[in-house]
Formats: sequence, structure tokens, C-alpha cells
Amino acid sequence: MDSREVFYKMHTAVDEQGINVITKELVSIHESACWYWCVQKPQLGYIRSRQREGESLLQAAKRGGSKIYKVAKLGSRVAFKTRPEAFDHLMMLKTKQIGHMKREIEILEEFTKKAAGLDIESIKPGSYGERVIPDTHEVVHNHYIFD
Repeated sequence: MDSREVFYKMHTAVDEQGINVITKELVSIHESACWYWCVQKPQLGYIRSRQREGESLLQAAKRGGSKIYKVAKLGSRVAFKTRPEAFDHLMMLKTKQIGHMKREIEILEEFTKKAAGLDIESIKPGSYGERVIPDTHEVVHNHYIFD
């Protein structure tokens, strides 16, 4: 088997054992000046078995409907050359996700607190039909910047 670049992409999944870190190994099947086109490692054998004469692995993968990952040679956010880099990226993504969820929870808590007991018909619609819950301007502007 010829030597191909291998990249790692991680995500989390939950089951009865706890939180699992799932690692996808992506193998390059085509290379250009700026990109690697990759497939998951278990698919490589299948793609090779379906490859026609004169057809590249990339063409065979596309024809077979395989999921193809485009990995940048510089500054990739899709997959990484080492497992530790992929894990560090996963940690950064999950940290950002926590911040987004905290913002959403604060906005939803404010909504349920201010909208409790309101009748939707008592809120005057705006010019586009939207109905703004009274006294929620501040919580929105604490998290979002508008022009």
C-alpha cells in the first residue's frame, strides 16, 4: 500500500458508559497545491475495489457517493495531522459551544420570565409582523451588537 497523509477529526458522543471522544481517521486520496481530498480510512478499501481503469481514487470516491473531506494544507479547521492537535481543537470548539449555550440560556430565561402571563394578542405587532416582548432589549444587547 502506498503512503498517504492521515488526518484526525474528533467529536463527542454520549452513551451509557459516559462521554466518548470519537476519532475519524481521514486518508488523503488526492492532493493539489493547497488541499488534500480525504475519505475515512475504512472507506479506502471499498473505493479501491470499485475504482475503474484509468480513474483516480477521487473520481471513484465521487462516483461511489463517498463523503469527501477537503483539508487545507495550511491552517485546516477540518482535520489535523496529529491526535493531540485534533483533541486541542475539539476542546476549543466545546469551550466556545458552552459560551454560546450560556448566552442562549440567559436569553431564554429572560423570555420565559418576561412573557409569562402575557397574551400574544396584547403585544402590538411591528411593521414586519414581529412581536417584541417588553423589557427584553437589555438582555439582547448584552450579547449581540447591532448596526
